[in-house]
Amino acid sequence: MNVIINTLIPNLRLSLCIIKIMLICFFFFYQSTVSEHLCTRSRKRTFCCEVCNRVFDRQSHLVRHKQIHSGERPFCCDVCNKSFIEKCTLMTHKRIHRGEQPFSCDVCNKAFCHQSNLIRHKRIHSGKRPFCCDVCKKRFVRQADLMVHTQIHRGERPFSKSLIDFWSTE
Repeated sequence: MNVIINTLIPNLRLSLCIIKIMLICFFFFYQSTVSEHLCTRSRKRTFCCEVCNRVFDRQSHLVRHKQIHSGERPFCCDVCNKSFIEKCTLMTHKRIHRGEQPFSCDVCNKAFCHQSNLIRHKRIHSGKRPFCCDVCKKRFVRQADLMVHTQIHRGERPFSKSLIDFWSTE
């Protein structure tokens, strides 16, 4: 019995020692990897668009952005020929033709093709108006409505006079 204990204890000690060494090595490797990662994240590289000077932190984002200036839209819908910059946008668009409406309101069960439309719709039930005019503090459900509204404060008319005259004469 003593022979077994005497042979096991040194092996056990050796095994614990090896495990400690492995843990220490792993810890230092992991720590250096993490600190290296943090250094690269803090050293923000910037990629600038030569056309409009917009800055991106990833080159892939700049490449995608440049398609706006070039007008390149390589992904085309085979049903209506509408084209898109990104494949994922085309795939989302195709839901319209297939009649898919995977996003539904949990209050009224109205369904939508796009999640953004559901989010905007839910504001009807919640009463949220997240877009606020800096001048008069009037609030809006949609940012587009706020943009039209701000034209009033700049002295611009959101609709041309001829259009207003057309509706008022009938």
